Amino acid sequence: NQIKDGGSKTIRELKDGSLAFSFFNHKNGTGHDVYEVHTGKGDAKRVLEIQKLDDNHHLQVWLNSSDNNGTSKCNQINGTDASMYPPFRQKGDSMYIFSADICRSVQLFYQKEITYKGIPGYRYSIGENFVNDIGPEHDNECFCVDKLTNIIKRKNGCLYAGALDLTTCLDAPVILTLPHMLGASNEYTKTIRGLNPDAKKHQTFVDVQHLTGVPLQGGKRVQFNMFLKSIN
Repeated sequence: NQIKDGGSKTIRELKDGSLAFSFFNHKNGTGHDVYEVHTGKGDAKRVLEIQKLDDNHHLQVWLNSSDNNGTSKCNQINGTDASMYPPFRQKGDSMYIFSADICRSVQLFYQKEITYKGIPGYRYSIGENFVNDIGPEHDNECFCVDKLTNIIKRKNGCLYAGALDLTTCLDAPVILTLPHMLGASNEYTKTIRGLNPDAKKHQTFVDVQHLTGVPLQGGKRVQFNMFLKSIN
């Protein structure tokens, strides 16, 4: 009855009476409307830096007992939207991008000099710590939304290293990891067969022309997971 009445976001009844299931169908057409960005006036290195998202300075996603007003570091909007990057980069610099797909800001770290089709630039990567360093010991307990039951997690409600609960972001019981559980805790990898993590294949990276901030090439590599349990 709940499905027929439209009460389920992930399951819907088709005309022939069968059921269609999708975690993300309800997200179609729900992109953010307005980004307010820095013009770069007075500081060219801040050009296109996001100032507001849908008229808000902070997200209202990562809300738990450690963050009652939505202003924690988890809800901060830092960097650009990744269509462009800050210009005049220096070797060793890090920078932030904001990814609306996963409702969080992500830090990119300098890796090396590159040349792409004859154009010099710098390569940046998120690194494995992107989803490894989460919990009170890293001063970001706000990422521990603790919305899912009967899953493998720590006593404090946080997931083990290498996993991020996106339930409150996607309104679906989805866990984010790097592909093939790259860098994830053995608590998760030991439960799955066929994993072949490879940092060269499974790391998110972007090559940026360091003087202009123009992206040259990149790869966004993440994996969406869900916990399943036997019904036998």
